[in-house]
Amino acid sequence: MVTVNLVNGYFVEQDDMSCTLKQSFSGKDKHGNKKLSVRLVGYYRKMSDCIEEVVKQSGLDATDGMTLSLMEYCNQLKRNDEEMRAYIKRFAEEGGFHEKRFRIEE
Repeated sequence: MVTVNLVNGYFVEQDDMSCTLKQSFSGKDKHGNKKLSVRLVGYYRKMSDCIEEVVKQSGLDATDGMTLSLMEYCNQLKRNDEEMRAYIKRFAEEGGFHEKRFRIEE
């Protein structure tokens, strides 16, 4: 098994059969002590599916706990989308992959 770190605490554990997308985060236990936790996001067949899910989840993470107007929400999602597209493009260029493999559409 190999573990691939993505962004914002997201990582993928990949084996011969599947990819498991998880996210690590820090919080506090019932005694107020700092605690590192991991949540399972889902199981996927391909790494590209995991990356697509991270893009979707990042949009939700970016607005978590906020109260926004519809226009503010749309602007936040647009900014997040642009950041993730840039990240994936850098990943694709550095790794020698073509970004269309990750369904990036302009």
